Amino acid sequence: MTPRPLSAGSAGSDDLLTRLTLDLAQAIAQTVERRLAERQRPDVDALLSIPEAASLLGVGRTTAYHLISSGELRSVKVRGRRLVPSSALAQVGDPDWSGGRR
Repeated sequence: MTPRPLSAGSAGSDDLLTRLTLDLAQAIAQTVERRLAERQRPDVDALLSIPEAASLLGVGRTTAYHLISSGELRSVKVRGRRLVPSSALAQVGDPDWSGGRR
């Protein structure tokens, strides 16, 4: 059976598109959560890419780089790649943390 294309502007197509968009967003969120859970082991601090860390902090990538350069977000360099330890996310905005790169 070949799916029929939706006609533009119909109320049913808008509802379907909204439902499909929400389902896709939920599936993506579940995949991200599952992958983060797979990466986390009790004995090892997960290293996140800058976009991953930014997403978890609820900020943009540029803001995450600014937090790193200002010393508010700890990061490490691994094989030329800047990564953020998952434990560093909880330290953002903590006045007791002295900050800095490694």
